[in-house]
Amino acid sequence: FGFSRAVKSDIDEVIEVEAPGLVLSFPPSDLHLKYKLRITREQYLERAVELVDYAKKHGLYITYSAEDSTRTDLEFLKEVFRTVVEAGVDRARIVDTLGCIHPLAMKFLVQEVQSVLPPGTPIEVHCHNDHGLGLANSLAAVEAGASVISSSVIGLGERAGLAPTEEVIIALNNLYGLKGFKTEKLYELCKTVEKLSKYRLSPHKPVVGDNVFTHVSGIHQHAVLVNPITYEPYPPELVGQRRRLVIGKLSGRHAIKAKLDELNIKVDEAELLRITEAVKEASEERRSALSDEEFLEIVRREIAIQRGECNKA
Repeated sequence: FGFSRAVKSDIDEVIEVEAPGLVLSFPPSDLHLKYKLRITREQYLERAVELVDYAKKHGLYITYSAEDSTRTDLEFLKEVFRTVVEAGVDRARIVDTLGCIHPLAMKFLVQEVQSVLPPGTPIEVHCHNDHGLGLANSLAAVEAGASVISSSVIGLGERAGLAPTEEVIIALNNLYGLKGFKTEKLYELCKTVEKLSKYRLSPHKPVVGDNVFTHVSGIHQHAVLVNPITYEPYPPELVGQRRRLVIGKLSGRHAIKAKLDELNIKVDEAELLRITEAVKEASEERRSALSDEEFLEIVRREIAIQRGECNKA
């Protein structure tokens, strides 16, 4: 689809590239009417109908995007959506431009808009993340009857961005039972967007952050090795991630044994205990976790010492 401001020249460009539809963005809040558009509510409705009629005559599917919906007078917002849908709009789009609505209020707003539209009219939401509620508001909207969520990969967007696509998908898949998503490439997708956008992801970023399936505490590591669901809400493979056990001062012998197995190194119980203690000491001394190379160096040293002592005996 194309994206259009409330001007015919934008719609003409969408028509020119033969897009099947457009998102027509036109803010109805009094703030925008007064300071940006400088028109009255009556003039707004007149122009909205004129633009919708023009786009429909050219066979376009129209999503009507009421920018700044969440700061628009409720009765006027309902009038706007009712009017443009009667004029031919196919989908109503509620926009939380400044991320300033509460999830409970979003549910109420979707239900109110739905009440003035013909049954079956799709409602879309576009939730910014200024208060960290982009995902929560998107899910609240779905609970209230919205059928489309506008999102962006890794949440890219103006200011604090939008509800992140990967978080929306996993929440719908895991918490709402809405299956059918191909989730296994989400990590790869987000890493690709990170590289292309030059936007650095936090290691704690839900779903795709590098720390999401990383376990540091020895207690956690042991439990995860016995049964991953003790400390993982879903398998890392679901999103194309992998489990990581940080080898350091908090690691117990179970994590060390798992790491040795991963590296296909066989040791006896005495060697395992020596390696575990040596790892803890080295990590404490370095004040950091150990890299694979540092871990292997310790393993080789301790095995050599242990086996050398045994040979002497």
